[in-house]
Amino acid sequence: AHRGAGCAVACVFLYPFAGEPALPLGPDDVVLGGVEHHPLDRVIGFDPFLTRRVRAEITRFAPDVVQVNGGRTLKYGALACRKKHDGTALVYRNIGDPSQWGSKGGQRAFYRRFVMPRLDGIVGVSDATLRALGRLFDLNVATQRIPNAVDLTTFRPVRSRDAVREELGVGLGAPAVVFVGSLTSEKRPDLLPAVFGRIVASFPDAWLWVLGDGPLRTNLERDLRETGLANRARVLGTRTDVADVMAAADVLLVTSDTEGVPAVVLEAGAVGVPTVATRVGGIPECVLDGQTGFLVAAGEVEQIARAAVALLGDEVLRDKMGHRARGFVEESFGLTAVAAEYLRFYERILEARAARPS
Repeated sequence: AHRGAGCAVACVFLYPFAGEPALPLGPDDVVLGGVEHHPLDRVIGFDPFLTRRVRAEITRFAPDVVQVNGGRTLKYGALACRKKHDGTALVYRNIGDPSQWGSKGGQRAFYRRFVMPRLDGIVGVSDATLRALGRLFDLNVATQRIPNAVDLTTFRPVRSRDAVREELGVGLGAPAVVFVGSLTSEKRPDLLPAVFGRIVASFPDAWLWVLGDGPLRTNLERDLRETGLANRARVLGTRTDVADVMAAADVLLVTSDTEGVPAVVLEAGAVGVPTVATRVGGIPECVLDGQTGFLVAAGEVEQIARAAVALLGDEVLRDKMGHRARGFVEESFGLTAVAAEYLRFYERILEARAARPS
């Protein structure tokens, strides 16, 4: 979106992405080939060789703004943007719960001393993430909530609901719930077999579709087999047709213990699918409880299943919530509007930086 607005943009990826599909690289984009969980991370808190490569890319591109996305990139951006880059403003985009990376004593001291003082601005994808960040660190810079966005011009189904269901071997009228996300501990895919088991008790012809991959995939597939649900579930891995599969489902399930503003909720809304989600992080800012979906307590299998059953059993309610979700996403989370908010924030911090005494 920033490129479309006339900005020159370079994306620097710290680590290679092993799965498919990876993001396409532009002419100025680069993958640095760092090693996640490098031994030096444990010893001194960061990899100085990777820091040097980040610094070289900043020098090469000479940007007005360096934006770092997420806690892992934050420290490398701060360490790489040294004083010699006087013309470069550093913005941190906080996308989740900072206690995941900044609450331990040694880590917290490191970030307080060497990282946070180098920031010129902070964007939180939700008010909740900004509040959580403020509980850990003194935020003595400009802050602003700017939510995640969905590109409504590109995220739309290509195939029909019937075609997707035929491919997956699912009846056209069978209830289907979908989970989309990385199969990692914070997303709680371990809850899905128990939740889905309760859904099947009410709707024996129901289906579960899981889009995503990660270290807990083997455990999830095992649990589905052991609970006798494997023949009603499709663990589909990472796919390029997320919009198609979402639009062919009836309800999106989000079972996470921690979140910022999950893009999957916005994507589900964009295709008119209501969400049942845990009330964590910024989710209440993108799921309007009782209007675009239902919010439940984290970890509560019965509540998650009960909300999903209520939607699956009431087509009128489901359609009404899906319609409201689409309108809410179009109004509040469209890519063009969100990109404009970022540009205004950049201008604000650059003006403040220029006004500082030399």
